[in-house]
Amino acid sequence: MLNLNKAIQKFRQLERANPGVGIRLLRNCLEPDLLRPEQLKKYNLIKKKGIAAYGLSANGLKQFGHCKGASTALFLLMGGLDRSGKNNLILMREKMSDGQFHFWLEIEGTGKIIDPTGAQLSKKLYPKHDYAKGEPVRMVGSNQGKYTVSSFGKKRKIDQYTYRILCCCIAKLF
Repeated sequence: MLNLNKAIQKFRQLERANPGVGIRLLRNCLEPDLLRPEQLKKYNLIKKKGIAAYGLSANGLKQFGHCKGASTALFLLMGGLDRSGKNNLILMREKMSDGQFHFWLEIEGTGKIIDPTGAQLSKKLYPKHDYAKGEPVRMVGSNQGKYTVSSFGKKRKIDQYTYRILCCCIAKLF
């Protein structure tokens, strides 16, 4: 079992002292070998045809397909709270035009969006994307997956993709 208490404390300190640096650290962990097989197939198609054909930047391609794992990892690293430690984070999703879901976090009561993979949302790929259409979902991985993480007494099961993103982020923190 991976205990996240120290990582959460360090990540939140980092975010409070230098807003956005923790999210950039997480984004640096997003690599194609961490994608689910169905996402890797689409990633390779986009890469083959060229990112310009899809209206993506290099960062957009790097983030492509990681929204579920990255948003879940960020939720866990933030301890389920925003940078101030006062407001709850809510995992949100929207069904996109290709049938896939896009995931991000929202700060409860404020509507403020934290999207660690927002650069993948080009108008060519997803012309109808609208955060306002999002719906809250249960914390991804709360009862699924074979990896258990613990944070402040609460245990969650997460999938291997989220686990690998978390491990990469924790390694960069320490």
